[in-house]
Amino acid sequence: MRLIVFLPLLLMTAVPGLAEEPDPESNAATPKSEGIGELIQDDWVALNPKKTVLVDRADRSVFVKAKVIQTDVALEMFMTRAGHREHEAILAFDGRAYVIHAGLIATGLKPGKPVAYSPFSPPSGPEIDVIVHWRTAEGTFKKSRAQDLMRHATRRYHDIPLKTLPEGLKIPDDSPLRYLSDYKELSWYGHMTAAQRDRHLKMSDDDAWQAAIREIHKRSAITPMGAKFVFAGSILEKSDAGDVRYGAEGGDVICVANFPTAMIDVAQASSDSTESLLYESRPDRLPPVGTEVLVELKPAKQDSVKNPPGKPKAEKPSAPSEKPE
Repeated sequence: MRLIVFLPLLLMTAVPGLAEEPDPESNAATPKSEGIGELIQDDWVALNPKKTVLVDRADRSVFVKAKVIQTDVALEMFMTRAGHREHEAILAFDGRAYVIHAGLIATGLKPGKPVAYSPFSPPSGPEIDVIVHWRTAEGTFKKSRAQDLMRHATRRYHDIPLKTLPEGLKIPDDSPLRYLSDYKELSWYGHMTAAQRDRHLKMSDDDAWQAAIREIHKRSAITPMGAKFVFAGSILEKSDAGDVRYGAEGGDVICVANFPTAMIDVAQASSDSTESLLYESRPDRLPPVGTEVLVELKPAKQDSVKNPPGKPKAEKPSAPSEKPE
């Protein structure tokens, strides 16, 4: 069942005062936390009672308040829902996924299609910029593209064919390198640094050995994530009892492994198999676990937050009072 059937209900959530559940303070001003409060502007409209999802119609942007839950992990999602598959994501937000979907629709975007199999078709839809904002321990603000907080996975074995070890060579016991004689392969797990490469190259001048070590170093190199995010739109799931649920409520909010239930996904083939996950986090670039962040979602090629802290806010039209068209 395509999500288009569910659009009338989703669009209701983009109207001020309507939300996931009754809330006596739904008309209160959006709370400003100590961490990212200065980024939140008065005319952004909260779409849920917890005010964790906000929309800026004037700038066609959706903002999600989330927290860092892990910094060193192989990934299926970049952002999930709190309490849902947190062991496979960097960020989690407290709220319902369909509210973010409604906010993206309110900015004028239309969902594409999630991944399909038999035959394979990658996720498609309008390209989305995902930008993360946070306050550092020193009190300054930083922002980063989501892609720059991830990299191609290095937590895997790199096996290179090698008929035999060079004559007289014994791999030191303290080396992570192993020769699998039954398979006639050199095997290395994880990232091989330049220093480790050079150490192993010095062990032998044999051409095959040299080529194998250089190939391991090349394959295990830290490679930035270059994939684009698209608004795929997830699906509606129907239970045996007849209940209908938005698929991304299971946690597939911003995915880096392909799922038919993904709301936002990478526009490429990306395995969800534990042994073949394509991406992992970059601990050196992420704020500490527990840090509150503001995740900005907007159509690609727009400027991110136009009024950084310390600068006057630009004048904007008042918040919409009618359903978006």
